[in-house]
Amino acid sequence: MAKKSSQEDKEKRVKEFGGEALEKIKENDSKKSIKEIVIVDDDPNYIKSLKRQLMRKGYNVVAFESPEEFLRYNLEKTDLILCDVLMPMINGFDVLKRIRSDKTNRHIPFIFISGSKIEYEQVFEAFDSGISDFISKICSPGELLGRVKKALNEGKLIAERKQAEEALQRTQKELETIMDAVPASIFYKDKNNVILRVNETYARTRGISKEDIEGISNFDIASNREVVEAYWQDDKEVIESGVPKRNIVEPLVTDETRWFQTDKLPYRDDEGNTIGVIGFAIEITSRLQAEEALKENEKKYHNLFELSSDAMFFFERETGQMLDLNEAGINMYGYSREEALQIKTTDFSEEPDKTRQAITEAETFIPVRYHRKKDGTVFPTEISICYFTWRGKEVCLASIRDITERKQSEEALRESEEKYRTLFYNANEAIYVTQDEKIKFPNPKMEELYGYSAEELTSKPFTCFIHEKDRDMVFERYKSRLRADSKIISHV
Repeated sequence: MAKKSSQEDKEKRVKEFGGEALEKIKENDSKKSIKEIVIVDDDPNYIKSLKRQLMRKGYNVVAFESPEEFLRYNLEKTDLILCDVLMPMINGFDVLKRIRSDKTNRHIPFIFISGSKIEYEQVFEAFDSGISDFISKICSPGELLGRVKKALNEGKLIAERKQAEEALQRTQKELETIMDAVPASIFYKDKNNVILRVNETYARTRGISKEDIEGISNFDIASNREVVEAYWQDDKEVIESGVPKRNIVEPLVTDETRWFQTDKLPYRDDEGNTIGVIGFAIEITSRLQAEEALKENEKKYHNLFELSSDAMFFFERETGQMLDLNEAGINMYGYSREEALQIKTTDFSEEPDKTRQAITEAETFIPVRYHRKKDGTVFPTEISICYFTWRGKEVCLASIRDITERKQSEEALRESEEKYRTLFYNANEAIYVTQDEKIKFPNPKMEELYGYSAEELTSKPFTCFIHEKDRDMVFERYKSRLRADSKIISHV
């Protein structure tokens, strides 16, 4: 399918750009399939002959009489090197060593050619150094071309294997980079509890390098064998059952104890057989501490909630639906907890419209609101409300105080004050109240007896209205009364 698409693409390009484009495409396609062979030999006649034979077979040939010049050549497109063994200054072995020292050129097939007699030891040395073949210059053209073709095929396989290995290495490197970037601890273990591979996070949490961890067991680095035994029991359960085990909460004991949530999955080979376990662990120490603090706060809140002498209502702000109430609330209104949680806050109110308006306007203090008990009794309350978000909902916490007794006391005081006021203003005796040695409140009878207006009486010290003969005595009794160290004394 891919070839068909490629051909259609070429035909389209030809229609667009004409025959010249077709020739160019053919030229590019042919260049891709042409193999480049490099010859290194100090004999120009041999180079000429060998080059002619190779070019007849469609090879692209590059020749060098000087090894020094060849070593400066870019071998990026080279598919095969044919090199003479015995050359002045730099021989074939030196050239081979220089080529193989560059790892980017190690995959290129390298054939020694020689017209001289070579010792067997040198031949063995050449193969040990990485040559592909050793050809005599006097061999037949057919044999030469056959061995060249074989070397090229082997070189192609080597190049493909090299590319596959490089691709695999890149993939492994990318995978390792990704694993090391993951904040969770990742590990692989075999059936014998040997750690095969870990990521950087796993190593860092244990304070040991990846190289030192891989290949050993957790028992080899355990500071708490009982904890590690629990790890291994979970691993064996996954290995034996072939079923993942998730959300395992387990401690890691080093210099301190930290907590992790771990998922363990079967590690399988290509045939699906379980050969170990793969683990993913996320540290949850901070979360557990926060949850514990939350539980503690909720416990404190619950104690305050339940121990409050005022009724406590916890309800949704928008709907008014009751979420909770304390024992004082149950006793105050006469409903059971189950009954109270089925109704809304406005159902407790004798003034539901005002209650809704107060919550809508986020009032925090309501000095008086009349509520109704289950038995129909209406009573006055004083309410304090706070507003906050709980589990994604806008909620209210209201403290409700029954102020019936206070209102009764206030009413009794008001009545008492009214009685006093009636007595004060209607008395047949002159009565006055002093403060800071002055008359503060004179009654009408005093104004009548003394002949002064209230403004005049309150503008002077009260002793001004006492006969001078009795003034000192009365003032001393006044001070004594202020000290509260004497009984009521009258004088005439």
